[in-house]
Amino acid sequence: MPQEAGTISNRLEEEQIDFHYAELHAIRFDGTWTSKENNADERQRTFLLFSSEQLAQAGVDVEQPEEGEAIYYNTRAIIEGMELSFPKEVKFIATNDEEMQLTVSNFKLENVMNYRFFGDQLIVSEATFQSIRENIQVGEFAEVLTYETFQLLDADQSDVASNIFLGNVESDLFITDFHTSYEQSIQTFGLLIFIAGFLGIVFLLSTGSILYFKQMTEAEQEKEHYRTLRQLGFQVNDIMKGIIRKQLFVYIIPLAIGLLHAAFALNVGSVLIVASMLTPIIMSMAAYITIYLMFTILTIRYYRSIVRKAL
Repeated sequence: MPQEAGTISNRLEEEQIDFHYAELHAIRFDGTWTSKENNADERQRTFLLFSSEQLAQAGVDVEQPEEGEAIYYNTRAIIEGMELSFPKEVKFIATNDEEMQLTVSNFKLENVMNYRFFGDQLIVSEATFQSIRENIQVGEFAEVLTYETFQLLDADQSDVASNIFLGNVESDLFITDFHTSYEQSIQTFGLLIFIAGFLGIVFLLSTGSILYFKQMTEAEQEKEHYRTLRQLGFQVNDIMKGIIRKQLFVYIIPLAIGLLHAAFALNVGSVLIVASMLTPIIMSMAAYITIYLMFTILTIRYYRSIVRKAL
């Protein structure tokens, strides 16, 4: 897409948007993960090979692999259930149908290129990249690709740059940009978070209300007991000490179980979306504690009024 890239560059310059343009060469080939372990993935897979030096020139911060070795980048590796014990080997067909091996020494839970570009992303040194490029058999199972990348220097101009980019590429091409993908993710997950949060709060209020009204019923049934205690000389504060201990027992057990469930559930969710959920975990736990604390206080106040009116 040289013509489209030139048009996009001109439009970005017209809008006075600072950017860094670079061409990235990649090799997409079919190969196989191999390992000494019995549970190694021997299925045929497609790989996307990049040069770490070219990525660094394009403004991507990547780790420099050793000569003859590769680093595997994949944000979805855990979701896909891939065995993440390294090092591993990648086997593929070179020229004259000879089999070559590439040692993958490390793994990173991230992507260096948009995840929609098909292939397991491997990063090698420039020398290793050129060596594989010279020896791999280009054809049905391997191809050399060129990516034209635009990296904005000011993220606040992403929306304008995104419109320029999408307006100058063919609409039927499976191409996206970071800003569009980010906005779509925010809208999708924002709606899910709102629905889940709303239902969660309704559920918490309903379960708290059930406990609250149950304790109100018991308080009404125990009026005579409190009247007897008051007639025997017990003060309100003396009786309330036992009531408070009882209410803490009633509310703390479901609260503790709920907090443990929320912690484990949100931890699993962080693995699925490949992002830290520490803030949502803290917020959900704070809401859980606040709601149950509110019902506990209301219950204790109601009991106190019952005890005071016992005489």
